[in-house]
Amino acid sequence: MTGPTAPDLTFPDDIPVNHEAPKPGTGFFRDELESMLSYHTACAPCPFKSELLRLRAQMIRTGHDFARVPARRADR
Repeated sequence: MTGPTAPDLTFPDDIPVNHEAPKPGTGFFRDELESMLSYHTACAPCPFKSELLRLRAQMIRTGHDFARVPARRADR
């Protein structure tokens, strides 16, 4: 509980959302990934959202709760 002089404990509505694709080798747990996707519900398919959706589909297909972003062809 907060008093009249305590800081507001709610998050602001203007949390910056990253739309750049995650770097190769970055790993995500499924609950973390689904939480991040909730910030991208209103945006068009940005590189970040596209990669998270691909990783989530991979997790569902393989039954794993963790996945890493693979190396891009240009990075190999």
